[in-house]
Amino acid sequence: HTTIINILHLSLSRHTVSFMASLRLLRGLGTAAASCPMPARAANVRALAPCARLFSSATTQSEKPAQPHTTIINFDDSRVAFKHHTTLELARALFILKLCSINFVASNSERIVHILKKYVGKTATAALFQILHAHFAGGKAFDDLQPTLDRLGVAGIGAILDYAAEADIGDSAEPATTGSDEEHACDANVAIFLESIRAAASRPHGFAAIKITALIPPAELIEVAKIVRGLDHRAALSATAGSPLAGAVQRCLARVDQIAAAAQRGGVRLLVDAEQTYFQPAIDWIVRVAQVKYNAAGVSIPTVFNTYQCYLRDAESRVINDLDFCERAGVRFAAKLVRGAYLYQERERALALGYPDPIQPTIEDTHRNYNRCVDLVLPHIQAGASVMIASHNEDSIARTIVTMSQLKIAAGGGVYFGQLLGMADHVTYPLAAHGFAVYKYVPYGPVYEVVAYLSRRVQENSSITGGAPIRKARAMLAAELARRLNPLAFG
Repeated sequence: HTTIINILHLSLSRHTVSFMASLRLLRGLGTAAASCPMPARAANVRALAPCARLFSSATTQSEKPAQPHTTIINFDDSRVAFKHHTTLELARALFILKLCSINFVASNSERIVHILKKYVGKTATAALFQILHAHFAGGKAFDDLQPTLDRLGVAGIGAILDYAAEADIGDSAEPATTGSDEEHACDANVAIFLESIRAAASRPHGFAAIKITALIPPAELIEVAKIVRGLDHRAALSATAGSPLAGAVQRCLARVDQIAAAAQRGGVRLLVDAEQTYFQPAIDWIVRVAQVKYNAAGVSIPTVFNTYQCYLRDAESRVINDLDFCERAGVRFAAKLVRGAYLYQERERALALGYPDPIQPTIEDTHRNYNRCVDLVLPHIQAGASVMIASHNEDSIARTIVTMSQLKIAAGGGVYFGQLLGMADHVTYPLAAHGFAVYKYVPYGPVYEVVAYLSRRVQENSSITGGAPIRKARAMLAAELARRLNPLAFG
């Protein structure tokens, strides 16, 4: 552990410079950056646009009927992407992307978090992650969120509020807790989620997000997953009722029901995050129980959204099965489609325990799987389904927009777009400018409590995992900084 901490310290030391020094350096880059070509990914949208009659309702802040128009979205315009960001924020963002490009940091981020928690302590760990928290999170507490929400609202962007504290199994770095302590923590998390829902209800088309691992101790959730795997929701309820976990299950279901009821009363859509595969069968079952009650065919909007991680090999079959169940049961299907957030952990665990890797073999396979899942869901929108296209991928978003046009789905008419705070602004802001219902996922919580979330953002922004889109983001940030600092070079 000493070696890893030393290497981390050396990496941080080599790449940590003051923001003002970075800005001075960037002043000399203006002329070069002005002639630096941006990747031409927006050409995919422009090529598809002539066949697309797109329907746009005003932003997430408006209820006005959509009007048809032809839209060409340019994802390469740094002025639109970063219009609402200060120069210092752009410098911080570029620094963080550069930090994430250190392969050692990205590939060992979860191990680093574990070691820091165990050997360095809570205060020092939080201090090291402070800059990441400032970039990727909306604040340390609910009361800190308003400036972020206001700035997003000015741009026509909604917010998905999420208290990002989470738990996992086998984290020996955490102090031992009793079952009573864990139950009290779960009850406290309910109050926090209800607070997010009340805030979301104050805005049109509000969303809030929850994690099931915040509502039941993880060690119990993984045992529930073993019991319910392969069972339908009624058989799973019977199986858990006869197990030693019956009490824990009922408490969790009651917490989810309390949260979902509050969301429905407030007209808020509730996104239940996907988590690791060893939890997911239990999460899917808990979500289905809630969907049967709160997404019934007669409701005005479906309240409970399940999340499908399309980097998993079984994602497509799960979407097909759940669409079929909803049709048979008279339930309105509601989903968030993501690529996935636990790549390193899933593969390491599969290798260590000797079971097949659940992840798609390549990133291209993940892209194809994601697009297939989108294509499965969109034809059901007119019948009452809803979907959150939670993606930073320009090609997937372009395909979705064209399919929406072909199916005559209005912008905001059951299809929503979402990106993470601190990432993919060059996607979010142009979508908002063209009237699509687009949201930023705004996590919050004390720094130490959300380090797991922050470490996954490091992985996603690495050169290994992020690839060309991350290189494009760095190039756009650098170009915009250079433009601001040396405007004469850009005319």
